[in-house]
Amino acid sequence: MAKTSHGSTQDRLQPNKRVTVDADQHTKTRPSQMMAELCQELVLEAVVLAVTLHFIPLFPLFLVLQQSFAFFRT
Repeated sequence: MAKTSHGSTQDRLQPNKRVTVDADQHTKTRPSQMMAELCQELVLEAVVLAVTLHFIPLFPLFLVLQQSFAFFRT
């Protein structure tokens, strides 16, 4: 009968060695990079808003055309 060592598992796992990871390591950015990202988001939102406001007057026309095409299909 072979004896198994209870310490072998602990030796493999090495519980005494701890790895410390800085929590902000992946989120640290330069202020200029943060400003660039903010400007990019603002420009994107402005474009989406402009496109949305541009097509709002065409929406009733789209509904009328859709109803007229539905009328011709029946």
